[in-house]
Parts: sequence; C-alpha cells; structure tokens
Amino acid sequence: MADPTPSSASWLSWLADLRFAARMLAKNRGFALAALLTLALCIGANTAISSIVDRLILRSRSASRIASSKFTIAFPKPASIRCRAMLCSTWISRLT
Repeated sequence: MADPTPSSASWLSWLADLRFAARMLAKNRGFALAALLTLALCIGANTAISSIVDRLILRSRSASRIASSKFTIAFPKPASIRCRAMLCSTWISRLT
C-alpha cells in the first residue's frame, strides 16, 4: 500500500507517470482527440442540465417570497385519529 504522507519520492513517481501519459497521448493523437471531445461533450451536457434544473426547479420561487410566506402544518387532533381508527376497524370487521 502506498505511503499516505506525501514524500519527494512519491511526487517524483507521480510526475513520471504524468510524463508517460502525456507521451502516450501524443503518440496516439486520434485516441487523445476522441477522449478530449468526449470529455468536453460530457462536461457541457452536465453543465446544461444542471443549469436547467437550477433555473426551473431550484430558483422557481424567489427568496423574498419564501421568506414572506407563512408555512403552517395542521396536525389532526388525537380524538379524530381515534375515531378514524375505530371507524376503520369496524369497516374491516364488516368485510371479514
């Protein structure tokens, strides 16, 4: 396993790998061009989709409207829950 602390030897090895990768891409220019175009197309598509989602979904309500609107949550009263449970249990008993 590699040493987790950066040392001069690991950086030199990393630079050697980077130089080797650059030489191989320079040798195979068609592959390098295809990889570069694919990467550019994917980054562009991801940016476009993220922009559309941000504009349509995330920024559909302005911050001032969200801050000024009042959110209320209405919870049912325990008595009404008990009545509904009893009503459901009588319906179920009639069905069986």
